Amino acid sequence: MNYLFGASLGIFIIRLLMGINMIGHSLPKLKDLKGVAKFMKGAGVPEGLTYATALLELVGGIALIFGFLTRIAAILFLLQFLSIVLYVKGIKMKSPYLMINNPAASEIDVIYLIISLVLIITGPGIYSIDYILKIPFYL
Repeated sequence: MNYLFGASLGIFIIRLLMGINMIGHSLPKLKDLKGVAKFMKGAGVPEGLTYATALLELVGGIALIFGFLTRIAAILFLLQFLSIVLYVKGIKMKSPYLMINNPAASEIDVIYLIISLVLIITGPGIYSIDYILKIPFYL
């Protein structure tokens, strides 16, 4: 298998899984935005960010699945998970890293953060709308 096709296939799988997971995270938020906003406010997150988070996870998840404006979506996810890991779970919740005894740990958030960073570095690969439309490398 050609390296370009193999690497792009790996990137596609990463984009697909991250996109599906982000959509999965958005759906409960969208079903009960006010309840989630109240919960997140207790964790020190402004209410408006709850709505922005739900929208980012839905629209950004779809963007990753199709590889459309991949780097922009990945940058937004990087910022989201960086703030979750450092501020919400690190400072406000004082959560541990590993999920061994605490489902509020930051382990999965760090994984999403790293996936976002990888997608920023690699771009969408050739199995993407970005590639088909020849969207510039820096987007």
